[in-house]
Amino acid sequence: MGIMLSRKTIQYLQYVYRGGGVTAVLVRVVRRLLAPLYQYEARYILVRRVPERNELGSAGGAEEDQPGECVILESPGSLQTVEREISASITHSLASLKRYLERGAIVFLAFTPPRAGVKRAFVGYSISQLGVISIFGRERRISPSIICATYTEFLPQYRGQRNTVIRLARDEYCRKNGLRMVCTTVSPDNHSSMRGNMRAGYQIVGRMKWVSLLRRRYVWETPWAEIEEPLRKVELSEMWESERRSGGAT
Repeated sequence: MGIMLSRKTIQYLQYVYRGGGVTAVLVRVVRRLLAPLYQYEARYILVRRVPERNELGSAGGAEEDQPGECVILESPGSLQTVEREISASITHSLASLKRYLERGAIVFLAFTPPRAGVKRAFVGYSISQLGVISIFGRERRISPSIICATYTEFLPQYRGQRNTVIRLARDEYCRKNGLRMVCTTVSPDNHSSMRGNMRAGYQIVGRMKWVSLLRRRYVWETPWAEIEEPLRKVELSEMWESERRSGGAT
């Protein structure tokens, strides 16, 4: 007797496979089977400093591996101008993106550059929130000088290409708006995402764990204070470094 999986479930398993291989998929399947009795989730919390623009005009001297263009959305109305170009297969639907925008999120859309006779093509997107970090479906307030990459997704045919167009566009957005740090969360099972983030200059500042027993009758998670304190230390360190670079430190 065959097992019917929804399109969203298949997409999710494909995403897990690309990030951690067969082992990661098996781990998720076992977790799903044990879910009525035991559930466990973990996320690394990563941060990096927004680089200064160097003399050549590129962000921190980093060159873009894959050329492209980025459209930045800051309101539900701006989504209407590009919604026909966005693939219907993405995890977050247009309605979901609209809800994020209504709550003040920023959505970065990546496209291939247009060529002679060829229109630009949608590559992927990233949902970012100002002063808010989302972990295990719960949102926490953090420093307003930090932008958190809540969710990033590239279409399957563009994954693994080191496409940096969104990262560079987000860095430029941060510089224009006085934001100093970028934060994100990654599952320990997602090895490819971890490698890509570490290559981009992120550092691990904490790890959140969530455990549920007997259908959430007993729930435990890492105390928020254990994560909030490292984030504050990183921000203070960046403030001192910024003052030193500008000559404001005494």
